[in-house]
Amino acid sequence: MKPISVKKRTIKTPTGERALTAAIYILLGAFPLSTLYPFVNIIAKAFSGYTPNVTGAVGLWPMEFQTGTFMRVLTNPQFFTSFWVSLRVTVLGTGLSMFFSSLAGYVLSRERLKGRSFLTACFVFTMMFSGGMIPNYILVRSLHMLDTLWALFLPNVINVYNMLIIKTAFEGTPPALEESAKVDGASNFRIFYSIMFPMIAPGGVLGLGLALCLRGLDLGGIRLGLRARGGISLAAGG
Repeated sequence: MKPISVKKRTIKTPTGERALTAAIYILLGAFPLSTLYPFVNIIAKAFSGYTPNVTGAVGLWPMEFQTGTFMRVLTNPQFFTSFWVSLRVTVLGTGLSMFFSSLAGYVLSRERLKGRSFLTACFVFTMMFSGGMIPNYILVRSLHMLDTLWALFLPNVINVYNMLIIKTAFEGTPPALEESAKVDGASNFRIFYSIMFPMIAPGGVLGLGLALCLRGLDLGGIRLGLRARGGISLAAGG
């Protein structure tokens, strides 16, 4: 018997569909690339001279290339002082905020907690009304934290918005794992850092940590900007 030969047929994609797919890929690729423009523009301005910066002529490439501004910054001891302050605020602030926000989110995500809805409403209520600068100053002064790094992040160590995100992530975890750990004799805190926290860490908490890091850098207050006559202004804010 002769073997039966089967001819393979290829389904041709319509030209319109291929064009639409190509357009979608181009748009999806162009959008993230467009977000890089401000960063590239800042780098180009940092290496450009005074006149192109003032006239706004700098685009993606430096004009009148120079490195004097960087030399002035790197030889200024205030820059390294401000950077060290920002680094400490970022590390301590991010770590404490992630730890306490995760603890609060885990507790409020448990259905067996009595008064869970009321406690969550109390947290949400603080998002609607902010005391302002003067009450924060009075709080920091009453805690004897004036002129300390703790005053930068300790009053806001629990971010309600971030806590609600973590709470939602904990609510999506299977309760059977927690019950099994309790049967084996694990404590609540052991269940939290050994089972529940690692389950949400790959997604929500890592993204949250990045956001908190950026916020910590902003709290540190290192801001580099071009000043008149081509200088660099370095300000350490609080």
